[in-house]
Amino acid sequence: YAGQSGEPHFHRNTGAPKPNADGFYEVRTLPDTSLSTKNIEGVWNSGKESVTFSDCSLLQGSFKKTNADGTTAEGIVKMEYSLEQGNKQQGWWNLYTKDGKFLMGFKLDGSVQLADLYAGQDGKQHYVRAAQTVTGDLTGDSIVSVEDAQMTLKAYTQRIAGNDMGLTDVQRAAADVDGNGEVSVEDAQYILRYYTEKSVAGKDITWNDLLQKK
Repeated sequence: YAGQSGEPHFHRNTGAPKPNADGFYEVRTLPDTSLSTKNIEGVWNSGKESVTFSDCSLLQGSFKKTNADGTTAEGIVKMEYSLEQGNKQQGWWNLYTKDGKFLMGFKLDGSVQLADLYAGQDGKQHYVRAAQTVTGDLTGDSIVSVEDAQMTLKAYTQRIAGNDMGLTDVQRAAADVDGNGEVSVEDAQYILRYYTEKSVAGKDITWNDLLQKK
């Protein structure tokens, strides 16, 4: 059973199911609900880390995890369940690397419209579904503002100093206005000009209009 207020419930296979080496049971029959691995397809961010789920079916899919230091891990994500106190079933989306090693798990909380995932048994690491990239919008408020230009300029100065820019993948994409693969002082200038002409002067201008003027 699953839903906004219900807890996930999974039917066990007939016979005597056995857990894998990490203590999880395979789900072979999806409950009568819209909740599935397909619900988590997309990009999820936690600070400087991110997880991308793709090619998802009802019970499994692929993932790529990018760590804060730039290293990556890839493999499969599976819908599984564990047995909690009182033989209660707890659903999980578990990540396994290509060599079959358990990497991490996201607890299935029964919510169909997902915006947050909490990793690990303690649920402390918080991943948020990445919003669609909006050019020039680093703050994520759907508005291009002076603050976005300032964040871009700060990231650029950190980059040329050899430091981490302190941006998520989504923020980097939003800051790279000219699409040359780098966050630069020119990008900050473009963002400021866009804000000035569209929000201050009230002109009906697009990014293409602005970039064609260079």
